[in-house]
Amino acid sequence: MSDDDDKLGRGGGPTRPRRASDPTSWRGGDDAAGFQVRLERGRSLLRLTFWGYWRNEVGFAFRDAMTAAIAEAASLPAWDVLADLTRYPAQNATVQKCHADSMGRTKSCASFRRAANLVDNTLSEMQIRRLSSESGLPLFAFFQDESKALAWLYQQAQLSP
Repeated sequence: MSDDDDKLGRGGGPTRPRRASDPTSWRGGDDAAGFQVRLERGRSLLRLTFWGYWRNEVGFAFRDAMTAAIAEAASLPAWDVLADLTRYPAQNATVQKCHADSMGRTKSCASFRRAANLVDNTLSEMQIRRLSSESGLPLFAFFQDESKALAWLYQQAQLSP
């Protein structure tokens, strides 16, 4: 196994989020199961993309990436989350806990406003809805179309003080 395999979460070793050359982008896992976290400062948007069924190590790497991303986003006056869950099946309890931990950190950031979630199946929506509610996220919604999700985030931003 090469160092690249380990960094991508392949093989038996631990996986860590990889920071791209862009200091506001993180990626973990591999092409079959993983994530990308990207802070779009100009849009005040933390964009999350998930795919595949994760091993626990990918969940831990995601939690670490979110800790770093939230620290970066905290410097913005306000920011939102757009999470693409369209290629992301329901996950095991350990991975769900990693998501819940990340949602709790997100909620505790004073400049966080709201989250829009892109879903394509009811089971994923139910899991994320439950985790969002249990984590106390103040405002979240579900969409099947990214343009509608972005329109909702923009409309909600206009309503914010």
